[in-house]
Amino acid sequence: MAIDERWPRHSRVEVSRKLPLKLLSLAVLAAGVGLIGENASAQTQAAGNAGAPRDPWRLTTSLGIEETYSDNVNLAPQGSERSELVTSVNPSLRLTRYGSRLTLNLGYQPQFLYYARGTNGSTLRNYLDATANATVVDNLLFFDARAAVTQQNVSPFGSLAANSVNGSNNRAESRTYSFGPTLRSRFGNDLSYNAGYRYTGSSYDSTALGSSHTSEIFGSIQSGTSLRDLGGGLTYNRSDQIYGGVNEIITENVGANLTYVLSPTVHLRTGVGYDRNRYPAFPDNDLSGLSYFGGFDWNPTRHTQLSAQVGHRYFGPTANISLRESTAHTSLSVSYTRDQTTSSASGLGLVANPQYALVDQLLLTVIPDPAQRAQLVTGILARAGLPTSQFATAGFLSNQLYVQKRLDITLVLLGLRNTVSLNAYRSDSQVLSNLSVGTDIFNQSSRFRQTGFSANWSYKLGPRTSANVGAQKIHNQAVVGAGDTRQRILTASINRQIQKHLTGSVLYRNSRQDSASGTAPGFFSGNYRENAVIGSLQLTF
Repeated sequence: MAIDERWPRHSRVEVSRKLPLKLLSLAVLAAGVGLIGENASAQTQAAGNAGAPRDPWRLTTSLGIEETYSDNVNLAPQGSERSELVTSVNPSLRLTRYGSRLTLNLGYQPQFLYYARGTNGSTLRNYLDATANATVVDNLLFFDARAAVTQQNVSPFGSLAANSVNGSNNRAESRTYSFGPTLRSRFGNDLSYNAGYRYTGSSYDSTALGSSHTSEIFGSIQSGTSLRDLGGGLTYNRSDQIYGGVNEIITENVGANLTYVLSPTVHLRTGVGYDRNRYPAFPDNDLSGLSYFGGFDWNPTRHTQLSAQVGHRYFGPTANISLRESTAHTSLSVSYTRDQTTSSASGLGLVANPQYALVDQLLLTVIPDPAQRAQLVTGILARAGLPTSQFATAGFLSNQLYVQKRLDITLVLLGLRNTVSLNAYRSDSQVLSNLSVGTDIFNQSSRFRQTGFSANWSYKLGPRTSANVGAQKIHNQAVVGAGDTRQRILTASINRQIQKHLTGSVLYRNSRQDSASGTAPGFFSGNYRENAVIGSLQLTF
């Protein structure tokens, strides 16, 4: 069937939160599995590789200190504002290993917040992104694990905080982890296959959202080049998601695909399949049906990649279109997607920072080493006054299964003195399932749109000093139901490289948000005005 296109408040912000040890242990488990295999392989090859250097472990640490003055620290409506002086201490570490049998990338940053006037007490916020990929048996058995902890907005119509220093009842700590083995092998150039299992767990520190556990099995078999220009394959995926211990979403898909090599730079693709799903839904929803797709990949140069795929599934049209274009000083990314997803399934609660992704792509051929490239990307973004994290804040969190249509456009220009970043997006989200867990955003609005635009300009005043100005505008609007929020943020900052490993900055921020979100119980109205001045020092060891 084609689809036509309450949040309880926390009484206080938690005084402290302990990072769940099981999130870190998963990455450690994968690392241990990979090291066992790597050590065993090293022993068998010791004679022939006695002089070869070992794959290095790399540990990067830093310490950031920020002092923030805000005239409305909790983003309260007019007449209820409270000014505050907030000290933020942000130690961080990144541990990486790029070995022949183990790839590990673990970054952790706790944020300790102290409110001088006692507005929100003392608070700890956690940020973690850990991935580990281990080769257990060459060309056969692999093990992958990932863990993430982020701070995310719950509702697109509540108070949208500019950063985690602001107190907000519309924020939740998202904790997600996944792990599982995969059998993967290739028989020459003729045939390859993979089959695996993945377990994912998600939880939140907000009663508006329920915890979830997902078991996924997947497999595929793909032909090689024995038929010259024609290839094909079969795929199977099944996902069982349980929310709040009682609600279940089962999605299952089987498919067949064909690829035709029209030329070395153009590949044509098509496929058919069948969806069979089971979840609490609205009475007239058809949860099964035939699926199909068609599209192409065009890669004329290493700097240009275009991929387009459109099709149809049981809920309506699907699309996955992306364009990437880069030169020595510019990088452009355009993407358009339409498919079903959930918050826990869409990237473990992590939303890619488009500026980070584009600068990283710009430097990919110049600096192939991932750890060195990450340090340089972070430095470029910091000097430009842009967020240095690989991940951004999601627009909302939900336990429901929904269809999302999204367009993203990002452009980064890197000059000798000027750095310009532009980003625009528009999304349309419509609920499919009807779970009875928490006070989900889709209980308030079954369909809503989100539109945003941001621009940042950095000018290099001298060898160590840069000035930055930025603007951001967001509009979230309910198509069905109540909710309308508009936000505007303006920033201006000065950044200086004080010493080789020490940088400092001073930033002024002006924020304004106007909401007409209805009066549903627990549904946040986010009308506020805020001025903030932030001074920071960042020391890298």
